[in-house]
Amino acid sequence: MRVHRTVVAAVLLAACGAGVAGAVAAGAASDNPSVKLVDAHIGDRSITSGTTDHPVVINPKVPTTLSMTLANQGTTPLHVRYLRLSGSILGIDFVQYQASTKADIAPGTTKTVSAPTDFFDVDGVATGYVNARMEAVDDQRSTIVTQSFTADVKGKFLSSEGLFFLQVLAFALISLVDVAYGITRRRLPRNRFIAALLFAFAAASTVITIVVGAAMARIALFDAEAWVPALFVATAGAFILGYLSPSRLSRTATEEADDKVIDLVAASAVARATGEQTARTTGGTTAAHESGEHTVDLESGSHQSGEFTVRHESGEYNVEQHDSGDYSAVQRHDSGSHEPQE
Repeated sequence: MRVHRTVVAAVLLAACGAGVAGAVAAGAASDNPSVKLVDAHIGDRSITSGTTDHPVVINPKVPTTLSMTLANQGTTPLHVRYLRLSGSILGIDFVQYQASTKADIAPGTTKTVSAPTDFFDVDGVATGYVNARMEAVDDQRSTIVTQSFTADVKGKFLSSEGLFFLQVLAFALISLVDVAYGITRRRLPRNRFIAALLFAFAAASTVITIVVGAAMARIALFDAEAWVPALFVATAGAFILGYLSPSRLSRTATEEADDKVIDLVAASAVARATGEQTARTTGGTTAAHESGEHTVDLESGSHQSGEFTVRHESGEYNVEQHDSGDYSAVQRHDSGSHEPQE
């Protein structure tokens, strides 16, 4: 069980790191310096003024138009292949939409590029506040210009973002209950590193749940500059706290059994290495076999095995001699008066 929890914690922490890397990579996207964005709209709403207090509404039930006004300040013509709209939480793009334009902008001119859109299936991928951006992309799939804004997606709770929220919420509750139970009952793992991982996972999943839940409930939308430091600080602090927390007072039956198995394996390995391993017999029984003389007469077919003596400490059981033709046995049994029959 402890190994399973450690693996799950490591995987989830790696997923959090991947989300952070995605958020940083999204924020580091570069634009064409020779192109200036004059204005951008979704329908009749300018996205340059979209903030958390006044987000740009994306309604899947209302068809609209994407448009960007671009000024080509370079010396070569600019070809806009399509307009791309995306919305992300924790660096994960839930909303992805692009519309084809095929517009050319001559050097030194300004032109508005527009394309009709239909957000029919957006309600199945996200809901609430998202970090949105609109991009103009050329024929080489390079981003010409980007405009970031805050969007309010009128989607369903059981969307892709909603299912993601339920998963991280379940992980957060389970990990918090597990940590609380271990602290109150002194049942934390004896391995301090494993206990630290459990604390770190509980803190990381809790921070992610708060960030996603606040955005879906339209309470607040945290940028990467806010939630990334909070995630690292909470995870590192919880890891240190878990490492310093006292472990369980007594060893469990499973741990004692594991220790006994380890001791037996180690003792056997040492015995084999030193050459002092001896055979063990149950009940203290010792058997001695003296072959004596072994004679086989091929002409008569007689077989004399010589003398074969077996000593058994539970009584006295003697087989004096066994010939192929004559057999006589004297048996003594101390447990009572037992006489052999002829």
